[in-house]
Amino acid sequence: MMIAKLKFCAIVSTLLFCLACQSNTLLNDHLSVPNQQWSYDQQLNSELKVNDTLGHYNAYLNLRINNNYRYANLYVLLRFQQPNSSKQLRYQFKLAAADGRWLGKGSSDIYSFQFPLFTNYRFTDTGTYRISIEQNMRDNPLVGVSDVGLVVQKQ
Repeated sequence: MMIAKLKFCAIVSTLLFCLACQSNTLLNDHLSVPNQQWSYDQQLNSELKVNDTLGHYNAYLNLRINNNYRYANLYVLLRFQQPNSSKQLRYQFKLAAADGRWLGKGSSDIYSFQFPLFTNYRFTDTGTYRISIEQNMRDNPLVGVSDVGLVVQKQ
């Protein structure tokens, strides 16, 4: 009898844990940059299927760099193709403080960043959205970038 109760409690606990861990993440794409040299033609291309136009969404750029990265900022182009229109946005992200300290999380020579691309956004139409991200710096390739990611979450 005691073993049956323990098994029941274990099953219920596991089920509750799984339900609590369910994420509102709709998209989590990632580009590993070969040789840590991000060139213009290496774009992160993602597709997102949207069925809910009433919900609010947040999108983030994830970035991982190393100490070979020479700049205090990063410029990227985001192309956002909606079912009935498209737009292009240019972002600048600050990576280092004035004294040269990296602002991201990390240690040694690898640092991770997460930057908001849009927050509290409502998609206007249902359908497939295409999002493309490319580096927009003067250097090509851009040395010191190891990973680029895109996350879209429903609030």
